Amino acid sequence: MAIRLRRISGRLRLALILCSVVLAVGVWALGLGGRISGYLSGLGILGAVVAGFFYSSGITTPFALLALKDLLASGNGLIVATVAALSAALADSLMLSSGEGLIGKRRLSSLRKRMGRFSFLLVFLGFLVFGSPAPDEAGIALMGLAGIGRMRFFAIVFLAKFVTLLGILIVLIRT
Repeated sequence: MAIRLRRISGRLRLALILCSVVLAVGVWALGLGGRISGYLSGLGILGAVVAGFFYSSGITTPFALLALKDLLASGNGLIVATVAALSAALADSLMLSSGEGLIGKRRLSSLRKRMGRFSFLLVFLGFLVFGSPAPDEAGIALMGLAGIGRMRFFAIVFLAKFVTLLGILIVLIRT
């Protein structure tokens, strides 16, 4: 007896995104960001996985970077950077697939045809967005318009996040 998972509707996805934004703003408003990043730092590699997921959303990126800074300084910098970049790439891939469902296939196909000759530029700009503290949602939109495949998307996000975390690690080592 196979269990079928039904597709999550666009409204429910939007409601989940809005709830996560409200939760993040609430955490910030209550001043709990430092406590959360301290807790994640104490979890070691598991904390890097969770912080990596937080590193994929524009609102939660500052909390994630606080936790990742402490985790990178703990001595396992390359492992932490790899694990956090992998979990951030996974979270962004999930957001990409849910965003495609919100727009609709016909409309997305039409937008991709219009942007066809600029797709390389869109991918490059997306890479820059993913490597910066800017909200990943903008990079996801750019990559979605470029029509990039899921595996390439995952690899680009991973590479951008990993390079950024290595940069932070190098700064920590030199100070």
